Amino acid sequence: MPEYLTEFNKKLEPYKGSLVRVKSVKDIEHRAKEYLNKLSKEGKIERVKWGWYWVPTEVNDFWDFLEKDKNFKVISAQTAASFWNNDFIHRDVYVLKVKDRSYGRALKEFAKKKGWNVEVEHSKNTSKIKYRKVGNLLVEDIEENVIECLQKWAFADAFATLYKNMGKINLD
Repeated sequence: MPEYLTEFNKKLEPYKGSLVRVKSVKDIEHRAKEYLNKLSKEGKIERVKWGWYWVPTEVNDFWDFLEKDKNFKVISAQTAASFWNNDFIHRDVYVLKVKDRSYGRALKEFAKKKGWNVEVEHSKNTSKIKYRKVGNLLVEDIEENVIECLQKWAFADAFATLYKNMGKINLD
C-alpha cells in the first residue's frame, strides 16, 4: 500500500468502529473521496453506500457497534423499552432515531450487511427527542418511551417498562 494511503489510514484512527461520511473526512484530507475508495479496494475500510464508509474494528454485536459509532442516534420505541425493562420482551428489530437522513440510510444498509434488523426513524428536530446518556449510548427517556410504545400499540412493552421502573417514572 502506498505511503500516502497508510498515512491517511492512520488519520482515520479516531473513527474506528464508526460510519464516516466522505464530506466529514474532507477536513482531514482534501482527496478523501479518492483515498477512501482506494482503502476500501485494499480491504482496509468497508464501503457502505451513499458516500459512507465504515472504519472497521472488532464489533461483537449491534450494541457494541452502537457504543463505538460516533454519529448521533437515539435508541427508541420497543428497543428502548427492552433496554429499560432489562429485556423482559425481546425484539429482533432495533429501532433508532437519527438526525441525519443520509446517515440513517447508510446505517440501515450497514446493518443489513451485518445481519442486524434495524428500523431507522429520521427526526428533523432532535432537540425534541428526550433521551438519557447511558455509558456511550443515547436511550429515549423512560416516560417518553412508555408514551411512544402506547402510541404504537406495544402495550406489553409499555407495561413491562412501567412495572420495572415504577420508582424512576414521573407519573405526572
